[in-house]
Amino acid sequence: LELTIAPQFLAKLRSSGILLRFELNDSPWSKEQKIVYLPMGLHITTENIRQVCETILNSCYNAPMQSASPTTIYFVRHGQKQLHRDDPGLTELGKSQAQSTGSFLKQFPITRIIASPLKRTQETAEQIAHQLKLAVEINEALVERMEWPAEAVTKQQFSQEWVKATNNRTYVPQWGTSSEDTGKRIADLLSEHADSGEHILIVSHGGAIVDSLRTMFGDAPLESLKRTYDEGTDFLMLNCAITQVILESPPQLKLLHYTDHLQQVSE
Repeated sequence: LELTIAPQFLAKLRSSGILLRFELNDSPWSKEQKIVYLPMGLHITTENIRQVCETILNSCYNAPMQSASPTTIYFVRHGQKQLHRDDPGLTELGKSQAQSTGSFLKQFPITRIIASPLKRTQETAEQIAHQLKLAVEINEALVERMEWPAEAVTKQQFSQEWVKATNNRTYVPQWGTSSEDTGKRIADLLSEHADSGEHILIVSHGGAIVDSLRTMFGDAPLESLKRTYDEGTDFLMLNCAITQVILESPPQLKLLHYTDHLQQVSE
């Protein structure tokens, strides 16, 4: 037996009270990722399933919305990518980084994984999803601010455009979108899930994640990520770094650029 509950209703149920135990054939069981709460303790059997479903629906509509838990976002940058243009995948090290990230994230009640459609983010998300036993959703809003084009563009030319866009958030680079627009499209995606009460993993790119954080929090909380290069000042986000954001009003930055879970991964 499996009950599917919409995320916005699940958030209400979580605020309502006691864990509902499922029982079929006298064998109690529960799934950590599919815990259902009701204002009373019940057991599901083949005889009372109709009554239980009615109770669940009543709880959904009667539980106070304001007490629901806020949505939690876990940003993860992709693992180390191969060094070529176009759409590179992960190196063997990158795959190991993603596996270690998945092992670390198992301690959190993540219910959804959303990834950029590019190969390196999809491969990272798939490694993590295997650990969390979840499916991967693909969303175009999570693509990188700029991609190194396949045509004859030197790394120096690309880096100059990148840094220019970093330092002027409204500047539209030759091979991508502005930092401001990148942050806004990710903010729009997050707003779609702000009331769900879920724990959502976002697998994206260093620039795109930083742009999103700058849009939400400004530059001050990100000072530790700033680096100075020949081309100018930029923000450094390491492969598979984890950043946790609580979508309250205003949003809360709970964890920034966490990488301790990668200490056992050899460079």
